[in-house]
Amino acid sequence: MTLRVGSSAAVWRALEHALDRLCGAPYNPTRHLGALATLMLWVLLVSGVWLYALFDTSAEGAYRSIARLGENPHAIGEIMRSLHRYATDAFVLLVFGHLVREHATLTHAMLMHVQHDASRLLA
Repeated sequence: MTLRVGSSAAVWRALEHALDRLCGAPYNPTRHLGALATLMLWVLLVSGVWLYALFDTSAEGAYRSIARLGENPHAIGEIMRSLHRYATDAFVLLVFGHLVREHATLTHAMLMHVQHDASRLLA
């Protein structure tokens, strides 16, 4: 079964309206997928730079540096490593969800249409 573009937009809007009723429109996560993905990107950048500063990139020292981060289960190194890992998973899921939303609602097509009209006016 294939969905028409209009029906996929209707399914997405129905999902968004259901979540609007559940959490309220300003707090609906499906309306903020791009912003949440950007937040995860910043978390990845900060935690990645922090981990890179402590990580020995040599072939001999790589295993030891990871083991040293995890020696104490409640140490900041293990927390940052876990934060970096889970932020990566969240980032991938959020970007995928954002792309699905943009495709379902055809936001990208409307922007391309406006861009094309503006370029014709300038020519």
